[in-house]
Amino acid sequence: MAAARNMWIIVLLCVACTAQIDESNLKIEILKYWNINGIDDVVITDVAVTGRTAKASASLVIFADTLREHIYTFEKFQRSWKVTDGPGDDATRIGLFSFIAEAKVVQLKKNMYALQLAVESFAVRAKGVYPTRFDTRIKDIHAQCDPNDSAITIRDFLPPIMRNPYSREDSALCLKKTWLSEESIGSTGGDWTTSYSLEWAKNYAGKAVYVPIDIRGEGAHGYIIRGSTDDGWISLKLRS
Repeated sequence: MAAARNMWIIVLLCVACTAQIDESNLKIEILKYWNINGIDDVVITDVAVTGRTAKASASLVIFADTLREHIYTFEKFQRSWKVTDGPGDDATRIGLFSFIAEAKVVQLKKNMYALQLAVESFAVRAKGVYPTRFDTRIKDIHAQCDPNDSAITIRDFLPPIMRNPYSREDSALCLKKTWLSEESIGSTGGDWTTSYSLEWAKNYAGKAVYVPIDIRGEGAHGYIIRGSTDDGWISLKLRS
């Protein structure tokens, strides 16, 4: 009887251990294991428990890409599970760093092109004139515009969600109102698109920066869009 009772106790303990596995706990521990900014989510596809040890198959999600599965070993410590083994060799970690860095730049470029499309869509309705602010309305530029277009801004053409790939808390877009001096325009024969330069600043990190050029009243007759990583501009420049 005693042996049978002990066996039931062991079974009940195993069931209790299995029941206490919370996937959110496993996800948090996997994120801690990597300790790399840029991982959006962890998708757990399978968990197998043996006593106080568990093995989980999980994939990392970075932006819209889901990476291949890896196996993680967990051990039960008091009330939570901790990763004790995983695919953290140097080659895998370096490859993940590289993938995240490239994915961030790709997302930044997508934001730049989305902003350009919004600006050009606005200009189609504003007779070729570009906005000087993100909240510039068509009627601010042309008082006698089509009533159906009067309140349109470039925000009406932007995706509903635009993510800053370098900071989840910061905005994805930025506006910088500036102008060129006559000297800088004259130095390149009047070609403001090549003479213009924007000094990089830390607060631009992860943003598509819209710079209206040749401002006349509420409208601009040109623009430049730059994209910033967390340490400088990328080479892509979008212009009117």
